Formats: sequence, C-alpha cells, structure tokens
Amino acid sequence: ESSSDTSQQPPTRVIITTNTSRVSSRGSSRRPSLSSTGSSGQWVNYLPSDAADPQLCQISWVGFRRMIFPIEIFFFGFVFSVMYFSTLCQLYYFQHLANDKLNFLPSHSNDFCINQDYYVNHTSRSSFLHLQQRVNDLNMYSNIIFIIMSAMITIFLGPLSDVVGRKPMILYGVIGVLCISIIQLVIVYWKLDVHYYLIAFGFYGASGGFGFILGLVGAVVVDITPKRWLTVRLGFVELSITFGRILSSVAANN
Repeated sequence: ESSSDTSQQPPTRVIITTNTSRVSSRGSSRRPSLSSTGSSGQWVNYLPSDAADPQLCQISWVGFRRMIFPIEIFFFGFVFSVMYFSTLCQLYYFQHLANDKLNFLPSHSNDFCINQDYYVNHTSRSSFLHLQQRVNDLNMYSNIIFIIMSAMITIFLGPLSDVVGRKPMILYGVIGVLCISIIQLVIVYWKLDVHYYLIAFGFYGASGGFGFILGLVGAVVVDITPKRWLTVRLGFVELSITFGRILSSVAANN
C-alpha cells in the first residue's frame, strides 16, 4: 500500500502466507530472507516462518505426534540395540574365557553364568586377574577396530547425506546394526570363539556407529522441526538415549 505522495509513503508491509513463500508487496516467487530492503529503500524485517503460521500456535495431538515421535522411536530402538550389543559382548568375553579356564573341574558345567566369587573360589586371585586382563585386551581390540572403521566410513557418509538425503544414510546404519545383531546371535547360540566378535565390531564400525547416526538424527530434527518446537524435540532425542541405555543394560544382565 502506498500513497501518491512518495515523500509520505508509509512503511512497506510484508505478508508471509502459510501455503506459499511469495512476498505480496513485491510479487516475487523467491523465498524471503530474514531481512531485506523494501521498494522504498527502507529496511524490512521479516517474521520467522513458524511465527507467521497460525496453525503452529494451536497445539493438537495430531500435529504433536507428527513432529515428535517418528524419528525418536527409531533412535530409541537403535540405541537399545547398540548398547545391548556392547553389554552382551563384554559379558560373553568373560563367560567364555572363564569357562575355558574352569573346564578342568569335574563338577563344572557351562549351563550357568559365572560370577567373580565363583571363579576365584575355584581357581585363585592371580588367575582371575589374568582373566580380567584378557577381557580388557579383547575390549581394547574391539574398540580399535570399531574406531578405525567408523572414522573411515563417516568421512564419506557425512557429506554424502547432504547429497542423497538423510533417510538413505539412516537406512544404511540400520542395516549395519541388523548385521551385527545376526552375527552376535550366531556367536552366542553356537558358543563360538570370542574372536568372532571382532568381525561384528568391524561391521558395526562400517555402519558408521553411534556417533554417525546421532549426527543424522540431529540433522533431521533441525531440518524439519519449527523453531518453537526444536528444544522440545531435542529433549526427546536425549530421552531416547537415556532410556535406551537403561533398558539395554537391564535386558543384557537378565
């Protein structure tokens, strides 16, 4: 709106509609920036897109469900699977190596879980320390393999997610976790040697690992979440990590 007298021209009004990114006073199809200069040379501050959308001011269950839950539920399942894998791996290291040490006992059976007191009572304190050292060495080798593979893969997959999108990269990570779960199931069911777990950690690192998926989930949340909901949704991501770790520890110990 402008008057015939340009010297008394009122400030330019900018209207941002919810279904288009056109600026009505200028007729441009270009998406408006946060600030620009109007036709009269005056500086115009645009409203953020979420503040201009009246629908975002109304909290409804349908909208809340669509904004909050899908990626968080997936991430909770991913955290649970990864933490369960890591915890069960350490337990298997100890149980398998302890059974190898105790097989000379006539009364020993492999059908129950061995704790520290049982092992020390049937061997010696020095033997237990040697067993613990072997378990620590296996954990170290597993982590080294995982870190090397994850570092090499993440360098390429991170920028690639900006080209092909987030979903294909997330699917890639899910396939990797599925592979290590199958390998772990085979190792535990047939009671294979502990060194086969190194192959599982290699697959885990090749899938990008926990840090890679966490970065992708954070990018997805920032990409699709309005500003007014961003803090809330990042809080749900943190809750997914917390509950995934707690429940995975409980499941693995049982």
